[in-house]
Amino acid sequence: MSRNKLHIIFFICFSTLSGFTQAQINHLLLNRENYFRYEADQVILNKNYDNQIKPFFSQDTSLPGVINKENAFYNKTIDKLYFEAEPLINFQLRKETSDNKYYSYNNVGGLFGARYKKLSFACKLDYTFNQPDSITKSFVSENYTLPHYRKINSLNNYSAFNFNFRLNWNVYKSLDLEIGNANNFIGEGYYSMFLSDNAPAYPYFKINTNFRRIKYQFILSKLVHTENTITNNIINYNEYQKYGVFHFFSIDVFKRFNIGIFEAVIWKDKDSLRQRGIEYRYINPLMFIRPVEYSIGSPDNILLGLSCNLLLGKNVKLYSQLMLDEFALPHVKARDGWWANKQALQAGIKIYNVMGVKYLMMLAEIDFVRPYTFSHLDPVQSYGHFNQSLAHPYQSNFAEGLFIVDFNNKKFRINNKNIFLIKGENPIIVTPTGNILETNEGSNMFLPYTSRNKEFDNYVGQGVKTTMLQNSITFGYYLFHKNYLVELGLTNYLYKTGEDKIRDKLYFNLGIRSYLY
Repeated sequence: MSRNKLHIIFFICFSTLSGFTQAQINHLLLNRENYFRYEADQVILNKNYDNQIKPFFSQDTSLPGVINKENAFYNKTIDKLYFEAEPLINFQLRKETSDNKYYSYNNVGGLFGARYKKLSFACKLDYTFNQPDSITKSFVSENYTLPHYRKINSLNNYSAFNFNFRLNWNVYKSLDLEIGNANNFIGEGYYSMFLSDNAPAYPYFKINTNFRRIKYQFILSKLVHTENTITNNIINYNEYQKYGVFHFFSIDVFKRFNIGIFEAVIWKDKDSLRQRGIEYRYINPLMFIRPVEYSIGSPDNILLGLSCNLLLGKNVKLYSQLMLDEFALPHVKARDGWWANKQALQAGIKIYNVMGVKYLMMLAEIDFVRPYTFSHLDPVQSYGHFNQSLAHPYQSNFAEGLFIVDFNNKKFRINNKNIFLIKGENPIIVTPTGNILETNEGSNMFLPYTSRNKEFDNYVGQGVKTTMLQNSITFGYYLFHKNYLVELGLTNYLYKTGEDKIRDKLYFNLGIRSYLY
């Protein structure tokens, strides 16, 4: 991952992650800031919910910005059929103080939902068109897409289209079946080391169960790996199909203590011998993947994870995730920096109703990912989709600290984010013949791990050390149906790469957006 690519991920991933919601059509699909308010409501109602599986499922909620009969732009009930619709907008004007130019980031679309008895349907159409700054342009030139989107036509085209949908069948009170083209998220944190909404939407089939203290989720998804070429600024997408299966089992061991077990497998649709398609031995929801992988002699990408969450009192929650890509205890004990000890760790704390102030929430989180984590022998089987990570957007070889203060009532919202990041970048080498080579220090998960530089003495931050700091504050005021906000923001952005001087950028931001973005 190059420096410019990291810069735009760092700057955008806190402000443009999209989500879509509907409370009256069974499941509640929320963006990160909406999570905070929803979880605070559960604390106020004295409900100890396990909030790791997202989108949430809810039959009734009074969150601001959630579509329901009271604040929906349009809703209609015909017999047992309920329908609702909401226009989606996001117009942001950005000014950097170091130049005299203005930049714009814009989205338009619509959210449509319907429910009939035990069936519910949600659909989001989203078109983005931008006049971006140089950082965004660099991201597009290196990744051939915009963050969280799939394809664009050319390197000079900063627009893209998204189509997401979910069709859900509530078979029983504790069992849901769902198909869709969207994202899924597993975890209590701002980010997830298991499965996040960082990558573009993907087709999937999902089973959700919830029985007393136990929650279980099974996801079968179809993913894409791309290796692209450029002809006269026109992008030629070379797509390689693959599949992913994700299992997550969560249990409240005690009333205030929860543990979860996660496992995932990524495999190619077609290998050198045959067309594999959906591997039927992986789609049994009640099995462990690793023994099956051994039994079929398959070199697939297997990952295992463990989560632990503890509720202290009424308003404080501790959470953690450990993801094991590879693990060799003798090398861990020896502290020899063996390349194949590939792990990711997250630890954090969330405090609701801070100092007794209703809907004032604080979050502090540490994310740590060793070099080469999420990569594979075959890049097609890396833990990504359309060259974007299925887990943390920074991929691997980094350590990050995150602190957020958020206040969100029915009239206005204030959000403050503070992020500190240390990441080792892969050095870029230009050969005497003019070829550009990326040396693999473990920061780019889409390079094969066989191209690693060394076997031992690997550490987080190796390569070209990059340090970043971001401080941002946003003020928002609700308009109309409580679904729209006028926002004013200020972001201070500092970074230093290798021997370069510290670069300082200050952005002012003014816009109006749907609360569902």
